[in-house]
Amino acid sequence: MKSSLFIMFSLQLATLGAAPPPYSLSLLNQLFEGDINNDQKISPKEFIWPAVLFATLDQNKDGFITQNEIKPLLPPAPAQLKKLWAYGLISRRTGTPLIEPAGEHQLNRTKVSYGYNQVVDRKGQVLRPGGRPLQGGERLVLTKEYQKDVNVREYARVFTYMAPIRDALLYNFDNTTKKEWLELTQILKINKIKTTPAQGIGPRTVLSIEQVYDYIKRRPREGSPVMRFLEEAELELKCLALDPSKSPVGGGQNMTQHCQEHGKPIGSGLKIPN
Repeated sequence: MKSSLFIMFSLQLATLGAAPPPYSLSLLNQLFEGDINNDQKISPKEFIWPAVLFATLDQNKDGFITQNEIKPLLPPAPAQLKKLWAYGLISRRTGTPLIEPAGEHQLNRTKVSYGYNQVVDRKGQVLRPGGRPLQGGERLVLTKEYQKDVNVREYARVFTYMAPIRDALLYNFDNTTKKEWLELTQILKINKIKTTPAQGIGPRTVLSIEQVYDYIKRRPREGSPVMRFLEEAELELKCLALDPSKSPVGGGQNMTQHCQEHGKPIGSGLKIPN
């Protein structure tokens, strides 16, 4: 019973975007001890945890819970992180690790609804629109009420594009083909963001969409070019999407200057892929 409650608590934290304590997937299997008919699915009658969690874990709303629905909510265990190319690398800008447990954003596409989304940090605090780059672990949440602030709507929209891009490079690179990467970054290509190849590669190099994929493919021991790509690509999407004349936008002069230098008129609007 104690271990089951431990997993339940971890899953609740992961669902809210908070950093859960370490645990083993073997504990997760205890949930499926309630699978009386051995169909690899948990029905409401077989669910051994508090009923309030069932709807959250039943992500496709078919009335059953499968391990495939729960596993995406679980952050990589430390042993899994060690297998990733970015393990042990430090951001030169922030001095923090590029990857960490619960750092994935794990965007749930079923929660994407323009105008009814907000972005929250690991503690569940709503993030206001601004130029500050994603730190890791932020989540998209659904809201009951329509978001009247256009910048709140656009900030959430940018997140729906950048969260999967960040996760693909930092956490899921080995499972992302070049074709999938180019499809994932269509939002950048059609808005002419990071489409110009760099002439050389160094810590301050600004890589193009294709270059950053090829760079990681070589298993580099310098992560700065990747983080620069991610942070600048995100900021340039925000340049186009956010309009300070309509409501407050964090970022101030630094954001304005970057937008001007890279030819991205503030608030001019994003081109959206089909």
